[in-house]
Parts: sequence; structure tokens; C-alpha cells
Amino acid sequence: MKKSTMKNIAVLTITLVAFLAIIAMQTNAEDKKETKVSEKKEIKISGKKINPKNVPPLPGNVPNKAKATEMLSFLPKIVAEVGEEKITDKDIIKALTPQLLQVQMSGQKINQDKIKDMATGFIDGLIQRTILTNLAKKEDVKPDMKQAEEYLEQTIQRMGGEQGFKQMLTMTGKTKKELLDELSMDMAIQKWIQEGIASKIEVTDDQAEVFYNENKKDFSSSSEIKTSHILLKLEEDADDKKKDETKKKISDLLKELKDGADFAELAKKNSDCPSSSKGGDLGFFGKGRMVPAFEEAAWSLKVGEISDVVKTRFGYHIIKLTDRKEGGTQKLEEVSEKIKNYLKQKALSEKVLAMIKDAEKKIGVKRYLEKK
Repeated sequence: MKKSTMKNIAVLTITLVAFLAIIAMQTNAEDKKETKVSEKKEIKISGKKINPKNVPPLPGNVPNKAKATEMLSFLPKIVAEVGEEKITDKDIIKALTPQLLQVQMSGQKINQDKIKDMATGFIDGLIQRTILTNLAKKEDVKPDMKQAEEYLEQTIQRMGGEQGFKQMLTMTGKTKKELLDELSMDMAIQKWIQEGIASKIEVTDDQAEVFYNENKKDFSSSSEIKTSHILLKLEEDADDKKKDETKKKISDLLKELKDGADFAELAKKNSDCPSSSKGGDLGFFGKGRMVPAFEEAAWSLKVGEISDVVKTRFGYHIIKLTDRKEGGTQKLEEVSEKIKNYLKQKALSEKVLAMIKDAEKKIGVKRYLEKK
């Protein structure tokens, strides 16, 4: 299912719980640092997806907490009131500072309008969280500190230990106790929502089929191929001697392969691409992802075939096609459960947001930062 279909599911609480969940998912994910032979040179880095533990500050991009705080100087002292409870500028500064520090580390530029949009989003999130907390307390929902401690400990281990966790606390300006207090209440709220609302939502096969038929394009995919390669880098301004040496070496490697040598082993020993650690494996990719010469050679191969020497601006390559996935549309039975889960989550989001909106009217909510 495409992300565009999912994007309207609301985030109901804006706290470090979500932030820690993002970090946990990142540190569990397979490292994807290898440099693919892509026509696109830029590396897309969003504020939320940078792990400070794995991405060292670049020269000139050392994170500056004081500067991040200064970016939020437009906030009024009281940004919102939920009944008698006040949400202050300090609450938003604590929540947003990690995001702004990560933007600094990425080298991206961010204008004041964007920062204001981020702030209003966090204010709305904290208002929703405050309302949900109050509603949960009225239902006698109690935080489970032991469960929160266990979850936090698991998360700390996934972050690489106490050092990474302390860095994260420094960035957020929170203590471990403050974090545990928030985490325990949020987990209790999630359990309350799951047991009291989500468990009563049912999605039928007919509803899933209707959604599938109305969004069939979202279940289609283009053809992809999977390749491995051996790259011998050659700078465009290399002298003739270096060019001749590189040509000879790549030709010798091609001869070894034709004589039966193992491709992965040769890639590990000789390739200049970071993918060498995986035997040259570049994974799956579609058309338009690689430089033209590489793409043309790769797509012309049959599974198991090895190309002749291919010259690109990166140097000389030998390419092996290891797999191919034909494009097409997934069948309903293949995606039915995913659709049901999505529709259930969508219905849950709508019910909870309606509950929050109704509570807003009864409690009285005031916002003091104007929305654009």
C-alpha cells in the first residue's frame, strides 16, 4: 500500500514515546550506507530520520542547542490552555529542539515559516495528549511504571546502550524520570484506547474489497531487478597510466569470472564500492535509478548472467543480474489483511479525534500562537 494512502492517519500523541519508537526502528533496520550507482547525488535526510549516534556532525554543522532554542524565540510564554492546564513555550522548546538539532546536523536550511508550522503541529499534539490524559484519568486509567521501565530498557539497548540514551536525553532536555512518567502514562492511554475502542471496531471482507477496487492503482508496482557489481573507481581526470592499469585489472577480473570464479568473493576482495562487504549486492531497483550506461547493461541481462566491462563516470563495472521481479497488480487476497488493518486504524483515528474534538468544546481550549 502506498504511503500516500496512509498519510491521513493522525498522530494522536506527540511525546518522546513516538521519538523513541522512531529511534528503535532505525537501529533495528538494516544498515543502508552503501553507495548505489545512482544518477541522483543528493542524500535525502529528514529531521526525524537522522540517528545522531550513527551520523556524526559534519564540519561546520556541529549542532548548537542555543541556536535551536533561539529559532523558537517567537513563541509566547503560554502557547495554549486546556481547561485550567497551561502548555508553555518550554514544553514546545523541549519537544522541538531535538528536531532542529538534527536539521542542523544534516546541513539543511529551514525557514521561520516552516519552524512555526512545526511548532503549531506540536502544540496541537500536546493539546490532544493533555485531553486524552484527562479522559483516561476519568476512566481510572493508571500508568504502569514497571511496564514503562521494561520498554525503556529494551529501547536503550536498541540505541546502543546508556551512552546513546544519555545523548538523547541531553538533546531533549528531559530527565530519565520525566521520560518514564510520560512513557508510563502514554502506554496506559494506548492500552485504554486499544481495549476500549479499537477492540470494538470490525472491518468486513466486503469493505476491504470496496477499498481495493477504489484504490487498485496503489497496489501496483513496476518491474525491478537485483544486481551485484564489481566497481573499480577511476577519476575522470586520471592520467593514462592509471586508466591503463584500471582497464587491465577489470579485464583480468572479467576473465576470472568467465573461468568460473565466484562473483561475490571477487567483489569482496576487489570492488571499490561499499557494497563489496555484501559481495557487491546492490539490492532491487527500478528503472531510472542508475546512471544510463549501468542501467542499460543491467536490464539487458538474464538472471545469472554477467555483463562485459561497463564504463560510467564512477569507473569500470562488471555487473551480475541476480534476480528480477516483474511489475503488476497485487491480488485482493494478497493484500486483504493489510487493507483491513489500515481501515481499522483509520476508523480508530477518526473515533479518537472525534472524542478529542468533543472534549475540546466541553473543556475549553485556547491557542495563543496563530496558525497561518
